[in-house]
Formats: sequence, structure tokens, C-alpha cells
Amino acid sequence: MLLHAVAMLLLTANVQAGANDASGAVRIHSGSVIVKTKQYETMVIVRAGDGNGGAEHVFHMWAKPALGLDSAYGGAEIEYTGSSLILTIPTKQCMLTFTVGGHDPSRVPAGDIFSRTGYTVMGLSHEIGAAAAKLPVHGGPTPYLACDTNCDEAGWEVPDPWNYGAGGSCYSGGPGSTSCSQSNAYGSCSVSCNGSSSYACCMNGLPPRCFCQAQ
Repeated sequence: MLLHAVAMLLLTANVQAGANDASGAVRIHSGSVIVKTKQYETMVIVRAGDGNGGAEHVFHMWAKPALGLDSAYGGAEIEYTGSSLILTIPTKQCMLTFTVGGHDPSRVPAGDIFSRTGYTVMGLSHEIGAAAAKLPVHGGPTPYLACDTNCDEAGWEVPDPWNYGAGGSCYSGGPGSTSCSQSNAYGSCSVSCNGSSSYACCMNGLPPRCFCQAQ
């Protein structure tokens, strides 16, 4: 097993519950998965099955240095335990594990033909319900959106989970807010917005980010 330890600082996993309890363990069979990184945050966007529609789960994690992952998979097996997220991708014969520093990685059996890559992250959270559903997923060859311009080689447009316009990623602020601030051990930020055409949104990255999001 190849273990790529990117950080050892443990942060409390911030669980944002929706209509159901997002803190519980989750297993998803044959899911469509998008993995994207910006700055120090990586999001794993999941929809069960291969149909089209809004995401059902979004997992947020932070690592420094950044993980730098940007990919999409169909037919993936997903397991979330609270301190670990395991992606098994049979079509690629690989397994990716993300574990909060200080916790033992979950042991999930895989065939000998599977390669395994492990990442240690500084925080891991799970988002479900309406906030996750605002991210569209196409369950075809790759879980992207069909498009006519700005497409990848397969003809699909990759959605930007940091700009889906509904405040689901805001740790403070959100729709209707005119100002917000955020701070942690890596820095602080604040922003003021007009509240009519944009709202204030602050995210707990490493460092934090504060910006005005168009309504």
C-alpha cells in the first residue's frame, strides 16, 4: 500500500447535517464520483448509480500541501466512517483512502490487482441533502455535465463545486448575509457585500477564504 502522508495535524471533523444525520457511516454501491481540489480543500462529490441529477453526498477534506486531485469515476464503491473515506474504483483497479490524522485507516479488502494510495488529511466532513443536491452529476462515462463549450476531451463540462451559488460551502455568511469572517491557525479573512446582488461567504480553508458570491 502506498501511503502519501500529507499532514499530521488533526482537526475536528466538521459535520454539516442535512435532513438526515450526516455524521453516520455511509456505504454507496456503484456511485458516480467527482474529485476536485482547490487551494487546500478537496471535495468528493457522489451520486449513487449512473443516472443524472444532483449529488447526494459531498465530502470535504483539507490537507497541506494540497492533494491536487482532479478526476471522475463511474461505478465506484464509497465508504465513509467519520474519520476515513474510501473510494474503490473497479474500472481503474485502484483504491483511494483519505484518513484524518491520528486515526487508523479503515481496512477495506481489495483484490491483489488493485493499487492503493492513502492520504492523511487534516479534516473531513460530510454534507448531504439540499446543499449537496445543488451540484449536478452526469452518470455517464464520466460524471460530468454535457456541454457545447469549455468541455473536456470527453465532451463534458466539469462543475465547479466552489461556485455553485447557494452557500452550501459557506462556513459563515451565506445567502442573505452582508458580511462574514473566518479565522484559524493559518490566517483570517473578512468580507462585506451589498446583500442585494451578492452575499458574503467565508470558507474555513488553509488559509480561510472570504468573498462575495453573486445571488
